[in-house]
Amino acid sequence: LGTGGYTEELRIVYENGYSRYLGARLLSYAMWTAGGALLAGSHYIPGEKAPYITNALDRLLASAGMGMVAGGNVFHSAAINAKGNAEAEWERYLAAGADDDAIYDEYKKQYRRYFTTALLAYGLWAGGGASILSAVFLPLEGARQEEPKQPTELSIYPTADGIGISVRY
Repeated sequence: LGTGGYTEELRIVYENGYSRYLGARLLSYAMWTAGGALLAGSHYIPGEKAPYITNALDRLLASAGMGMVAGGNVFHSAAINAKGNAEAEWERYLAAGADDDAIYDEYKKQYRRYFTTALLAYGLWAGGGASILSAVFLPLEGARQEEPKQPTELSIYPTADGIGISVRY
């Protein structure tokens, strides 16, 4: 590469890409921090508190949805990696004079990997979101009519002979 305009163009592209990456990372950390603070602070909101998920089926739907969202994040990372690999293979293909079939086949393989993992990520995100939202907002026939269970209580107290323990459930 010389010291000409091409090198300067690559430097600008790199700096712009790094700026976007850094901005996305900082936004991600800010969202994690805000979510953690809101979760920790929700205990201190005044008023009566009740669980938003009240039965086993809703808990299963919410847990499966959260698992699908996490899986979507994994496949999204794999898609980003495959996209970068596909772009690198395309550049190699063009540098080879656009007549090397082996490099083109590698490019197609990486692009298919990118496309497949991106579709999996979007599908898992959509399925996870639908599962979580249905657990929270959709009433299931007879499922939400369960009587609330009394919490189990464990008491430890002093007695004349030592320590007493009682369990109530």
